[in-house]
Amino acid sequence: MPRLCCGHDGEPCVFSTSRARQRAQAKGQAAFCRLCDLELLEESLGKAASKGQLLGQLRTLHALDPDVFDLALARIGEVSPHVEEIERLAGAPPLSVEDQWRVCLKKRKRLRASPSREERRSFCRKVEKDRTRVRLKFFPEKHRRIPHSGHLWRHRLTQSVQAHVRDVASNDTGLPAAHLTNNAAMVEKWCKWGSWTICPTCHSVQPRHMKNIDARRLAGPHHALRDCRACKAAGGRNSGVATVAAVPRALHKLNARIVQALRPLDVDCGPVQRAPQGYRIHTSMIRFSWSGDSVTDKIRALEHDAERTKALEAYDFLMQHEGTAYGTFVRRHQEFLQRHPHPTAAELRRPLQFIEELGLECALWPDLYTDLAACETYERATDMRRQQRNPDIDDGESEDSSQPVGRHSLKRSFLLKALGPVLDYAADYELLQFVFDLSVWSDLGGKRNVRQDVPMRILLKGCPFVPSYWAVRHAALLDLQRQGLRPLVFKTWAPYEWRRSAPYHGWLLHHMRHVHRHRQHLAGPVREEPSVFDKAAGTVRLRHKERDEALGIRAYQEAEVEVLKCHVDNLFPRTGADGRGLLMRYVATYAPKFSDSFATEWLADEGSTGYGMALRILSCYHPGEPEMWLTLATQMLPPFGTGGTVQPLVAPWPDMPRKPDCVAVYETSPWRGDDMSLLEFLRKSNKAGDIVQWVKKAHARSGTQESLEVFARNCPMAGEKIIAAELVSPFSDKFFGQWLMLHRPFRKVEDLLVREILEKVPDRYKFFACARALCPEYWQDEQRIREDLLLAARGDVYIENVLSMLRAQASLVDRYLSGAITLEDEAQAPQARPAAAGARAERIDPGLFTLLQTMLRQHVMTNVDLVLQLRAAETEEEAETLMSDFESNGRILAGLGPPGTGKTVVADRCIEEAVAKGARVLYALPTGQLAARMRVRHPEIQVDTCHGAFWLHRPRAEAVAALTEYDFVVVDEVFQLTCEHFDRIWEMFNAAGRAVCLLLLGDPWQLPTIDGEAPDSHWAWKDVLKIKFQEVKRCKCPVLARKQAAIRSHKPMG
Repeated sequence: MPRLCCGHDGEPCVFSTSRARQRAQAKGQAAFCRLCDLELLEESLGKAASKGQLLGQLRTLHALDPDVFDLALARIGEVSPHVEEIERLAGAPPLSVEDQWRVCLKKRKRLRASPSREERRSFCRKVEKDRTRVRLKFFPEKHRRIPHSGHLWRHRLTQSVQAHVRDVASNDTGLPAAHLTNNAAMVEKWCKWGSWTICPTCHSVQPRHMKNIDARRLAGPHHALRDCRACKAAGGRNSGVATVAAVPRALHKLNARIVQALRPLDVDCGPVQRAPQGYRIHTSMIRFSWSGDSVTDKIRALEHDAERTKALEAYDFLMQHEGTAYGTFVRRHQEFLQRHPHPTAAELRRPLQFIEELGLECALWPDLYTDLAACETYERATDMRRQQRNPDIDDGESEDSSQPVGRHSLKRSFLLKALGPVLDYAADYELLQFVFDLSVWSDLGGKRNVRQDVPMRILLKGCPFVPSYWAVRHAALLDLQRQGLRPLVFKTWAPYEWRRSAPYHGWLLHHMRHVHRHRQHLAGPVREEPSVFDKAAGTVRLRHKERDEALGIRAYQEAEVEVLKCHVDNLFPRTGADGRGLLMRYVATYAPKFSDSFATEWLADEGSTGYGMALRILSCYHPGEPEMWLTLATQMLPPFGTGGTVQPLVAPWPDMPRKPDCVAVYETSPWRGDDMSLLEFLRKSNKAGDIVQWVKKAHARSGTQESLEVFARNCPMAGEKIIAAELVSPFSDKFFGQWLMLHRPFRKVEDLLVREILEKVPDRYKFFACARALCPEYWQDEQRIREDLLLAARGDVYIENVLSMLRAQASLVDRYLSGAITLEDEAQAPQARPAAAGARAERIDPGLFTLLQTMLRQHVMTNVDLVLQLRAAETEEEAETLMSDFESNGRILAGLGPPGTGKTVVADRCIEEAVAKGARVLYALPTGQLAARMRVRHPEIQVDTCHGAFWLHRPRAEAVAALTEYDFVVVDEVFQLTCEHFDRIWEMFNAAGRAVCLLLLGDPWQLPTIDGEAPDSHWAWKDVLKIKFQEVKRCKCPVLARKQAAIRSHKPMG
């Protein structure tokens, strides 16, 4: 029973909104309503959401009884002086949600100059072109004949259909709104007005999840202040959210030309490439160079007087403003130009680490970043975790002790700006790529430097662009299926098609309009009846008319297409386990669709620094703009979601060195039964081993007389908690140990290891033998094994290989258990070891080198020492001096000569000395066999094929910076490469500023290239410092030496 208000000061309450002059319901467990409790009334007037509810109540009272309305206003006057304003708002007719959004969006503005008249015309033409294309796609003006069926398609945009057009902005699609069902209409309204909310204080937007009530009513635009991410950040380093009013007047209304003139640096985002939908593609890591002209010269070069005046005003303000780092970069630029009056492109280029420069944003986007503390580089540098790793970082950069120290996130900082009321942050692609690259650069470098003992594939499990991230999600999907939730239909939506017909939210259309950004034959079975869920067959049956099949249209739901206005794929399983497997295969292959360009070799741990790995990924990983935004907003908009909680787990096995905590809790749990497996226990328990909350709620809802413990043992699971357990391959015996731990109930881990079996079976089969003995109902039933492999989306060949392996191992284990084979009978053949394996090659005494060998060694080690000196440079002036010397005098070294003259011996000695000094060494060879042999000889360095080391299979733009992560690079058998390959290496050598020791080894007469011209035909070969060996030291027989020399340079004739 609802509680009724007790009134105020002895007067009865009359503020009911359902019946005139009746008592209103009390607030929660209180004794009074809002208008009778003055403290609650004053609190309600101070909150936007509560104030809105109060205004709605006043409007209702005004309609029921004006006298009661006046009494309510008098009550409000006791706690607030703004009675007249409240009376005006309460008397006005309430605004619709759409109108409320339009009022709120007026607070979101551009800081930079409005587009020119020609730009506005171009934008209008593109918008109209998009609208026309979408309209003709759905409502073609001409009849369309389907070639394969001869059917004539007529679907004109009639007046009755056009009457349903409900565009929310001039750049909307122009398509009719959903109206077939009320649910469809409400879902489309939610897409356009309810899927995002806006803060009434800071005017930032944030996403809002869809709820069941959204099918009945359209929620208002505001979210509560306590839910605003931007307002929660107020008071910190970025106190509040950036607004146009907070930016000094001198920096308002700058156009793109003025901003470019104010920059002391030039920005290179790589070659411009666009996807078919029009989005920019990330093609290379962002690079920076000093501008060849001073900022003042660039300002004087502006074409229009008004632009020059505006730029000078902004320049003068920025040079005098103390809160920005702009002046620091301008002065560094001026000093650079004084040292280099006529700089070359190589001198202008900044190193890759320049992306970390504190306050770099102030120099590149001076109007958007007017405060150093608002920069993402500052957010990164002041992160508690980074400062703990580098205690002397930024010791004197800030004297403000009031700024909090904690875990900072540059992604979160940037998203607060991008979703804030200033529209320009989200409209600048260069800024987006800068933040994306800085984020990836920092994440990979930090993880590599902090945990060098952990493989990168483990450290990066939380990143959506690595395979291990999707492996965990795939494991979660499998556990979801094992809980009985089999897939019925798998849908894919395509809102980014060229049609550009998806229902965008009103704030996004408003944003696109102000920044002038425009949008960018699988017939199924015939079914004339409406779409239904077939309970008997346990599947979904979609309506697919004969006419749709004739038109080549896939099965669809009219209400769904009416809302989304884009094509929808529907994949259904065939009857039986095989169909389920096919569906799961489609799901498994579609899940990592946006990360399938990520290759395992990018995360190679051997011989690679964190920054080198970041460079490889940023050069080879090519996400589009949407993927870059989603990567930055992973926490806000996760790429994977389920209805329940997902708990990742590396599946344990019986003889682990250290028992996991979850296993220890499972063994000692007092409430679980003896028939509950570890997997089921984890689904029904929390970290401490107690019954999880969802089970307690289900027990309370059931009304059963059973105790909570008994109910927890028997209650079914439906995805409330998902255990994403990762297992090794079935071809490893450890897999069977993991399977036993998860599926076989036990009180002690030792119970899973049968002593009699362990005494008879070799260790390589022990878990398989125990699993087969303890769970014969599963491991001796091939059909059940096949069904589980299908559920895991395995292919037919893989399944047959696993089953064949199980049959073979079962036969072998049975022979061990029967005594036909014993452990003593097992062959004890010694394990052969390669002569060079397990031990380093014998150290070479440089005192035995020839004069030419000594000369080559001295050249190499001198260059290596200079490279290491550059890497250890403490000041920018010292680094620039060394870089200038490299760019002027750096040369490629080449050791040439017949086989056996000692080229490789010198290289081996140089590698040993370089590694001892801490150099990063790469050894490249033309074939994988040669690389494998060299990897055994030098396990401490990076060894690869030439194609893999120099990315010869990738575009030049991706490979150009590959040498920057090494100090010493050796290329053996260089003449097996082509002139084109050498051109690529030469370009990479220059891209690294020649700050790498590059040694080429080979013989122009031995193993020539099989395709194209040799490297020595390249125009740059003359600049290579060549040392030619003649004395053959390997062959001691003079007769054989003469024959080898003759064969080397002369072609044998029949």
